[in-house]
Amino acid sequence: MARVVLDAARDHVIGVRTDDDALHPAHLVVVATGRTSRLPAGLLAGGLPAPDLLRVDGNLSYTSRVYRRDTASPPPWQASLQATLAPTARRGGTVVALEDERWLVCLFGADGQSAPTDPAGFSAYAASLANPHIKDVVSHAEPLGAIYRYGGLGGQWRRYDRIRPWPRGLAVLGDALCVLNPLYGHGMTVAAQQAVLLARMLDAHGPAACGHFQRRSARTLLLPWYLSTSLDLGWRPERAPVAALLARRYLARLLRRVPEDPELYRRFLAVQHMTASPLTLLAPSPRTRRGGARP
Repeated sequence: MARVVLDAARDHVIGVRTDDDALHPAHLVVVATGRTSRLPAGLLAGGLPAPDLLRVDGNLSYTSRVYRRDTASPPPWQASLQATLAPTARRGGTVVALEDERWLVCLFGADGQSAPTDPAGFSAYAASLANPHIKDVVSHAEPLGAIYRYGGLGGQWRRYDRIRPWPRGLAVLGDALCVLNPLYGHGMTVAAQQAVLLARMLDAHGPAACGHFQRRSARTLLLPWYLSTSLDLGWRPERAPVAALLARRYLARLLRRVPEDPELYRRFLAVQHMTASPLTLLAPSPRTRRGGARP
């Protein structure tokens, strides 16, 4: 794996060194090597501090399988969700339409719950959910592959934005910067936002923009980090911060309303996919304006 190489003064990159000890000169190095990035150790070896690490273990897992989608009688929806929510809703899942006429079914587990990886156990877990769409796909659609489980879900944020001074020509993005719990689907969106931001800043200012980029990229993480960790903290034994408790309480009320309010569900998905502000969830939906309770 390539290692970042700094100049003697440690104020800019001069390239990367590969495992064969060859130095490849570069004025710009972008570290996008994922959650197992070795950059913190590389910075220490180069005489710089390692970044502060924020970590939240969500104690969550998901188990997934792909199914064939029947195009002869398609349902009037593209995705359906049953969320987990601390402290009582330990099971959940989602079914999402994929390309090539396929369904992706993911079954969620929290606080010790985990969907089995054998077909009978997977089907029984799906049948235990209240969501009828997930149960229907698992019961009637043709499976197209094996069952996979991914556990130990949570988040970790390496605060490179706090390192001063930051080496010129070094940029970190994606999971190498911040791992967001994949259960909430924010990681690729945030990485894409960071890539666009980096491209714009490099076009305007060149490699000298990298320090400013790290500080700006931290702002793109504030909302998804807050959303995911507020939920994940609910599964930990210690008391969560007040802000996380309030966010989780509001979300619980929101999710109770979602199955009966399509407009609210659309807004919720827009926020979840980071195409709309969370403030849109505070506006009353048509159902609320007709006299229903607000979430």
